Amino acid sequence: MRNRAWMVMVLVIFLAFAVIACSGCEKPGSGTDTVKQDKTENVDGSDKATSEQPPIEKTTVEVFFIKGESLISYARQVDGGVRGALDELLAGPVESEKAQGAETAIPEGVKVIDYALEGTAAKIDFSRELLNYGGGSAMVDAIITQITRTVLENNPGVDSVEISVEGVPSNECMQP
Repeated sequence: MRNRAWMVMVLVIFLAFAVIACSGCEKPGSGTDTVKQDKTENVDGSDKATSEQPPIEKTTVEVFFIKGESLISYARQVDGGVRGALDELLAGPVESEKAQGAETAIPEGVKVIDYALEGTAAKIDFSRELLNYGGGSAMVDAIITQITRTVLENNPGVDSVEISVEGVPSNECMQP
């Protein structure tokens, strides 16, 4: 009798490990990009698919724009922390901020190509539209300051920001 109980316990443990190991397995023909969905029933009795992914929480970030000769921050609600803050920065001030005198030195159409953290340094690579600032050391300083302050304010673990344009460091490609 003891042997049989021991065998049942070993079999249960083996099956538990097999289930855990195969929980990440995919069926043949199912792509890796598929989203697992459940069927639920609407109030009217019809079926609808719902995603099991939880909703993304919004984060409050500070985005820096220019007002006169000063830098001023505006709070924004975004998905994605610092990356979301950079997207908001590149979108420019909204109408209510413009009405308060907010402007941006960052040219239209700029996109973030890559954002990476290496230790305490944030490395951001932008699209070539960043070079459409029209020249002038004041404009270069304003662009770099807006980007740097937005990153530093939203990630206290970062102490330096390296900016590049399509792989070329900003100090080489952003000349007055």
